[in-house]
Amino acid sequence: MKLLADIRKLALSSLGMLAVSAFVLTACDSTIYDYEGDCDPHFKVGFRYDMNMKFVDAFSTEAKSVSLFVFDSTGKFVKSFESTVDAMASNNYMMDVDLAPGKYSLLAWCGLNDGLHSYDVPTLTPGSSTMQELKNTLKRQAADDGTAVVGEIDQLYHGIAEADFPDEEGVHTAIVPLMKDTNRLKVVLQNLSEDSAMGVDDYKIFVTAENGLLDYDNSLMADELLTYEPYFTQEGASEIIVTTRDEQPTDGKMYNLLMSEMNLSRLVKNWQTPYKLHITDADGNNIITVSLVELFLLVKGKEYQSMDDQEYLDREDDFNMTFFLYSSGKDDGTYLGAEIIINGWKVVLQDVDF
Repeated sequence: MKLLADIRKLALSSLGMLAVSAFVLTACDSTIYDYEGDCDPHFKVGFRYDMNMKFVDAFSTEAKSVSLFVFDSTGKFVKSFESTVDAMASNNYMMDVDLAPGKYSLLAWCGLNDGLHSYDVPTLTPGSSTMQELKNTLKRQAADDGTAVVGEIDQLYHGIAEADFPDEEGVHTAIVPLMKDTNRLKVVLQNLSEDSAMGVDDYKIFVTAENGLLDYDNSLMADELLTYEPYFTQEGASEIIVTTRDEQPTDGKMYNLLMSEMNLSRLVKNWQTPYKLHITDADGNNIITVSLVELFLLVKGKEYQSMDDQEYLDREDDFNMTFFLYSSGKDDGTYLGAEIIINGWKVVLQDVDF
């Protein structure tokens, strides 16, 4: 009888241990696999970039690096976290953040640590620096004439979010929505005068804008005037059928063309200094000067007419412009006018200097 009683006690003890184990597994179920049984709270931050014209999250395919700056409930800087493209291979990328439970403000700049290192941000001091100090300056070079010149730049994304990380076991996440601040502009210049020279040294294509300084909230700040120059230029030729003034089409002929590609920082409607595209000849004589933002907004198209103008400029990041030049036939190199196609839309130029 004593042996049977001992067996019953052992069975009850084993059942008790199993019950305790089941409770622990249930309580820590969400974290036991990732953190090997650690039931402390764990915090992660994810990033979403769907502020684009495809309206889908393109973060994992576009972003190459993330710099996350964390501020406490009093607005003071706590610490920053960095991650590179190698850590973002997964479509479900989440950044681990070693923080105490509490409420935080999160500010992300994606692109600070990309290959070109195009941007400068200040070094913040934990416990004293504030988010308002976190400004982003686009690097520029001084030309011989004193002009501030910018070439190819890394893609830049910005985002701000609030996070409330509880003192509860498990994995808790916060998501930072991103906006892209950089644009790509391709300009094709085609002279409809036969045998016209269209070499890389025959024309100068560049953009002037005062948009190289971004505040912590992604708004533009007053800056010096920047000159964006092409980082890639290519010569070519294409066949074009030209309709004469009496509306008689001519035979298709080959005309030379020039394509230049450049980057631009954020485009803002009604900014204090207009964004200008300039095309000059090799001697610096002006051929065309146009206001970019106004032209870009003209080609929103029917589908996006209800979209706010600034939202359109923030979503669209790829612009293609084709200029067709008509020579005046004079020896002074002047032109009668030009036609332009932007992202597939033909535009009649009015606010243009020739």
